[in-house]
Amino acid sequence: MRFNIRVSALLALGIIRISLQAQYPCKQVKSPLLTNTKKAFEIVSILVDACDGNNEGENEMLQIITGYQPLKVNAFSVANYKTGRVNWGSSSNPFLGFATKSNALNQKINAINQQIKKSQNCGHFILLTPTDFIPPHSKVLIITSTDFNPSAHDFSPLEDTLFVLVQKPGNTAGHFVNHGTSDTRTLILQHGSQADTVTYNRSKLKKQNGTEGPEDGAVVNFNQTGTPQYTNNGCKIPVPEPSLSAGKDLLLDCDAAFVSLNGKIEGFPCYHWKANPLHSGKFNDSTLPNPRFNLNSNKPDSIVFTLTAYSFCGGSLSDKITVKFPQAPTARLSFDTLNGMQCFENLSDGGNYYEWQWRSQASPKDSLWGSTNRNEKPCFPIDTFAQTLCLNVINTQNGCRDSVCISWKNKPQPLEHYVQLANVFTPGTDGFNDELHVIHKGLIQLKWRIYDRSGAEVFTSNQTNESWNGRVYNTGLECSAGVYFAIISYQLEGESEQTLSQTITLIR
Repeated sequence: MRFNIRVSALLALGIIRISLQAQYPCKQVKSPLLTNTKKAFEIVSILVDACDGNNEGENEMLQIITGYQPLKVNAFSVANYKTGRVNWGSSSNPFLGFATKSNALNQKINAINQQIKKSQNCGHFILLTPTDFIPPHSKVLIITSTDFNPSAHDFSPLEDTLFVLVQKPGNTAGHFVNHGTSDTRTLILQHGSQADTVTYNRSKLKKQNGTEGPEDGAVVNFNQTGTPQYTNNGCKIPVPEPSLSAGKDLLLDCDAAFVSLNGKIEGFPCYHWKANPLHSGKFNDSTLPNPRFNLNSNKPDSIVFTLTAYSFCGGSLSDKITVKFPQAPTARLSFDTLNGMQCFENLSDGGNYYEWQWRSQASPKDSLWGSTNRNEKPCFPIDTFAQTLCLNVINTQNGCRDSVCISWKNKPQPLEHYVQLANVFTPGTDGFNDELHVIHKGLIQLKWRIYDRSGAEVFTSNQTNESWNGRVYNTGLECSAGVYFAIISYQLEGESEQTLSQTITLIR
């Protein structure tokens, strides 16, 4: 009955905060409090190296959080000393139990509350006695002596309700061992048959400048797995100050489908993310610290993500990051039709790999080949079918790409006499562009030869209508993909004999 009356009174005063949904624009209240129903409480931090000079042993503190059930104050104890444990629990520094209220102790708690109020924060200390119960899901600060100095530490940053337990006077020596060799120290705090155990390495305690070593203000925080984290914020209460970080700016690949955000929030009851532009995508849950933002297919150049957190006292804090997307390459082709040939020039920017795709109505299949040569200038014979050449420009470093296609149809041939030879052909099974042939008009004499890179002849002909199919003399072994060299000796009507030489790219 005493517990129920006390909790009801505290609720009426607004001291215990169970739900903040009406106060903050968050889908749900985020809380660091213990949600594992199998545990009665957990140790979350220890002020190992307190302030107040030679009296620091009387000013050491630890913070716990409680689980789903009320806990009787006088059921707490500290395990007896053994090698490797903290000094608290030894014969010279035993656990003395918690003090009852007195005028002197009340004055110290009131002084702390006035300090917090003066700083315009809304935190509050509630002193409990041995016969009290700690309400479920509460934060509790244990101070190791009634002789503590309320002015030795800064309590003003507190923005939440803390129940306070103070050990009876009698111990003046340090409880948690803040100097010496690099051995580890273990604290076992018990409540009846249940206990929580944490271990830290005293050589890893932090100074205020971030280096390792003993110095007033050294705190060890413990996450839910019991892993120690060493900090030192000076002579302040060992309750993590509210902090917020949206993470670092990001540069994503062009083909990224989502953004994984990595926010870090400490000491705030709720928080949420926003994206600008608002309609660039959708959060899986904007109230998670590390949400996933699924991107729309039409991405902007950048998105600004803002993480905003709301304090117990009604204030807020925001942090932003910018997520950028790399600029996509630009695909551009120029083309020229001359003497029965359609020739193209790659004028693209921002790519390092180029996919050429040639298709014709003469075949249901495409001819596709890749190259890293931006200066490649493919030429194709114009036939009686509509044709299309596409160029896909790719930046393989970031996944960005762009494409351009040009289509053309057979055009009336000019009156001039000519000889032309394509510089790309793709022998294989795609059904077109499988053979290399001389395009001509007004030709009366022809001899053409093709050589591989070693200078060996692989094809020769003096027939105006004969093509090379990519095999040695058209009947031997398949020639490998690569660059070949063609020499054409020819004579046009009314002209003397001439020679044309050029490279041929065979693509398989």
